[in-house]
Amino acid sequence: MVLTKLLTRRWWLPTLLVLAGMALLIWLGFWQLRRMDQRQTYNDMVISRWVTQPLELNTAEVPSDLSEWEYRRLTLNGQFDFAHQIVLKNQFFFEQPGVQLVTPMLLDPMLLDGEDSETPKAVLVARGWVPFDDAKPENIAQFDEPNLTQIVGLVQESQSMPGGEAPAIPDTPQTEWFRVNIDAIQPQMPYELLPFFIYALPEEGRTIHELPIREPRDPA
Repeated sequence: MVLTKLLTRRWWLPTLLVLAGMALLIWLGFWQLRRMDQRQTYNDMVISRWVTQPLELNTAEVPSDLSEWEYRRLTLNGQFDFAHQIVLKNQFFFEQPGVQLVTPMLLDPMLLDGEDSETPKAVLVARGWVPFDDAKPENIAQFDEPNLTQIVGLVQESQSMPGGEAPAIPDTPQTEWFRVNIDAIQPQMPYELLPFFIYALPEEGRTIHELPIREPRDPA
């Protein structure tokens, strides 16, 4: 009887630890299953939005929550304004340094939101990457695409400062930027910018090495 009590007192803590470990493993197993289910649901949403017919930005109503357009392809029609083009610095393509060309596209005010507005509106379009050596001011015009009037791309939210700090507004117009922050860029534009920018996808038949390089972003 005494021996039984001693053994019981001796092993009760290890037994509890083993039971607790088993309970933790069971919980982790169910957690992993829930995570897999959530991941599958997310993947299904991404693919469903991607394969859906592209939205017409010129006539679509912009949602207050831009996440509703996440992974949705958009088509926009307009005219690029190369005179107010900016470049996004420190952009790499296969470890090669370069810049991203970000060009305002003027939208037809007759089509935008179905309103006949006299205030011109534009959206910044990240047209593609070019090598750093080709991005000098005297060379950049060679990458203008005046005949490109339709773009298919993805909505990108305005890029915030680290820590969510308010962006510094330059005193003079800048052509080189580290991020596409619409609020900071807006003052140097002669028209209203939409509160997001577009990442242009490569058009059908465009090769991956054609400058400016537009990278595909197929989620599949």
